[in-house]
Amino acid sequence: ILGKLMPENEKQMAMCRRVGISDIDRVLSQDDLILKDDVFFAATAITDFELLKGVTYKDNSASTHSVVMRSTNGIIRFVDASHKLDRSMININDEINFS
Repeated sequence: ILGKLMPENEKQMAMCRRVGISDIDRVLSQDDLILKDDVFFAATAITDFELLKGVTYKDNSASTHSVVMRSTNGIIRFVDASHKLDRSMININDEINFS
């Protein structure tokens, strides 16, 4: 697993520095991202692939398909969810408090 932070503005860059990330352009390895043996992994598909179906829309709802895994006990769960699109949704641009 590799990842790269992509802060969109100075506020997000300051948040990275506040949690100890000084090189924002660095490619992060799984050792950077995973610091313990007790790991949770979750993924929700946007498009279809071998493991999960992508998002589908019908009337005023969206259906999503996700997988959740935990390393310590080996449990794998598949989650099929229905989301009413007229309900309020989380604004991903809102600041998240990581403290």
